Amino acid sequence: MKEKVFDRSMRGGTKVSGHGLGLYLVKRLVEDQAGKVWVEDRVPGEHEKGARFVILLKGTAVGPA
Repeated sequence: MKEKVFDRSMRGGTKVSGHGLGLYLVKRLVEDQAGKVWVEDRVPGEHEKGARFVILLKGTAVGPA
């Protein structure tokens, strides 16, 4: 399911209403800023123990004012 979680209209197996756009939009916004987003097991190798969503964005150097 990790491969599909960022697909448009993808919804998990819950009874929560929605259009499945949340993670799709996150991915689009992050990638528009030249970043990366992915999901991994919260406990490596044990997907049933939850997920961790990772967002990596480029930083900018901030100099003295």
